[in-house]
Amino acid sequence: MFRTKRRLSRWWLVLAIVIGMLLGGLLADFIGQWLPLARLGLEIGNADSFHVDTTLLKLDLQILMRFNLGSLLGLLIAIIIFRFFDN
Repeated sequence: MFRTKRRLSRWWLVLAIVIGMLLGGLLADFIGQWLPLARLGLEIGNADSFHVDTTLLKLDLQILMRFNLGSLLGLLIAIIIFRFFDN
């Protein structure tokens, strides 16, 4: 009787954003060899790792996120594509 619009899950949006940022960042690193502006970006995190060393376990942890113009462009393209398929 009543038709409801089938909408994509928001987890697909998160997946699209992550994949878009990864592909955009990789593409910008590749293009950055010829166009240095593409590598312009921001690094968030710690450069040196956190060490835990016991006799049983050795753990090194480092978290570093890099954003550049390509990853932001990939983010925007991923959101646009998601909105296109969501309607």
